[in-house]
Amino acid sequence: MIKVSAIITTARLGGIDMLVNSFKEQTLPHDEWELILVDEYYTARNPWLKDYPLPLKHIPPYKHNTIYDNSTGFNSGLRVAEGELVTFLVDY
Repeated sequence: MIKVSAIITTARLGGIDMLVNSFKEQTLPHDEWELILVDEYYTARNPWLKDYPLPLKHIPPYKHNTIYDNSTGFNSGLRVAEGELVTFLVDY
């Protein structure tokens, strides 16, 4: 049972390695949490992240705006979140 869903939105090219490496250090078992990464660069990054050894859901925003809109990203993540507790983080 997933206890915690962490939703993170991003629209920057760098920094994903630091984010993912930080989540690799979590002490909760992988079946108790999930990282939902809502990524404006989904198409470019998905081949690299699709088989990553974490409970990661890598998704694009459900709609694209002309400006970065992390509220759309948060709502996109909520659509797939399964945790009892949902938390929102930013990548900066």
